[in-house]
Amino acid sequence: MAARWVRLFRLTRDEAFFAAALRGQTRGALLGLDVSDRHIGVALSDEERLVAFPLETVERRVWDRQRRETRMCDAAVAQRVATLVRERQVIAAVAGWPLPLRGGVAGAACERVCDILQQWGVLEIEWRQSPLPCLLWDERYSTQAARDLLGRMRQPRREPAPAPPSAAHDENALAAMTILQGAMDRLAHLAQEPEQERMEPGERRTPHGAGGTHTRF
Repeated sequence: MAARWVRLFRLTRDEAFFAAALRGQTRGALLGLDVSDRHIGVALSDEERLVAFPLETVERRVWDRQRRETRMCDAAVAQRVATLVRERQVIAAVAGWPLPLRGGVAGAACERVCDILQQWGVLEIEWRQSPLPCLLWDERYSTQAARDLLGRMRQPRREPAPAPPSAAHDENALAAMTILQGAMDRLAHLAQEPEQERMEPGERRTPHGAGGTHTRF
């Protein structure tokens, strides 16, 4: 019997759908992802989903000794992300959604992020669970916020400085942290709103089928 390949994530832009997927799970970490052409910044929340912190950066390109050149290796990235999900007991993820800075509809950059995330998969025998919900979160200004934070961390101090930033505390992982923290703050706000206030006048919430793949947009 051939081994079955399964996706890591089920993508959605619907905050209410994502919040509903987490409802009833009072504990469990979220994974934050900043996806780019060369790197994947990774962040993690605490089990109560209150605070995000930078974790690491995963390279999408590896050195091919035979060809003596770099090549894309998203299979290795997927394996690393799957390992983090298992080791850190992650229940869902938040990925940056690179909307245009001046607003407007999702463009080529958003499609590229979707394509990368949809390609991440592992063998079913290694995963043993359904695809995790992954919220696509507006990441505008997250990179600049990460650069500002990194700059402040590197500034000289008169008082005793904390330990120097580790390899995880780079721009990509800090951007993932900013994305994840923004999404968690929004989800916490939604949890405090009555259901009718989260819906537009005249809108009816249609429940999503438990077995299907949620629409991305």
